[in-house]
Amino acid sequence: FLESMREAADIIPGKLLGFAVVDPGCVDSAAGRTVSCPTMDDWRDVPIVEILQERLAAPVMLPNSMAAKVRAVDRLEVEGDVRNLLYVEYGDGISCGMKLGGEYLVGDSNMAGELGHLRITDRQVPCRCGSVGCLEAVAALPGLARNVKEALTDNTTTELASLGNLTGTDVLLATAGGDRLALRVVEEAFDYLGRAVAGVVNILDPSTVILDNRLMQAGDDAVNSLQRSLTRNVSPFHSAKLQLSVSKVESHIGAIGGGVTVIDHCLED
Repeated sequence: FLESMREAADIIPGKLLGFAVVDPGCVDSAAGRTVSCPTMDDWRDVPIVEILQERLAAPVMLPNSMAAKVRAVDRLEVEGDVRNLLYVEYGDGISCGMKLGGEYLVGDSNMAGELGHLRITDRQVPCRCGSVGCLEAVAALPGLARNVKEALTDNTTTELASLGNLTGTDVLLATAGGDRLALRVVEEAFDYLGRAVAGVVNILDPSTVILDNRLMQAGDDAVNSLQRSLTRNVSPFHSAKLQLSVSKVESHIGAIGGGVTVIDHCLED
């Protein structure tokens, strides 16, 4: 794979500026090391930049994942014209990329944006971070699948009952198709998500919030319910001026953000 990346870079016209690794876990960008990753137990203290620079024979950066992704959204969605922007990523986890005062925030430990680990409910739902009641545990894709499974009974009428390996994406798609159980589960999850994002808006006062395109898999009605929850839970001052939209970027936002990060770094130097 690495050899094919290098070969592809050599074919593309122009000068190779470098590569970026967008690792979803905790990273030490300055040291070029992956500290830990919640989805890979053995992926700890890995000198990823050193390894890849040797294999690729080119400079390698290791940016904060959400800072890279909000850079991509910033360029592709608002063309860099917004100084205070939030991008909310939704999938197996939930995160938030932040641009405030024209600067991309990474935090003291390079872990800014962990929206999914905000405690949002008193329900004792375990989260992979070790806590309970986190937004991610009740509203991210794995949480949707679990909530549907828990709601299934012998009398439940839903197309999801016949799926052996039910996923959160299945639940989103069933919601768009009008499945009543899926809609109930997704609207509850989206209400949690809307309240959490509203809290961030109330604290940071962005002018623009852009939501992950993957949310559109649930259909317009479900996304509208999320937007209503967000608007209902922000202060009137914020709701009067907040620009809220769903991203048009359907895939590879991390790769795009990594490329933008490399270019920005070179321009800054």
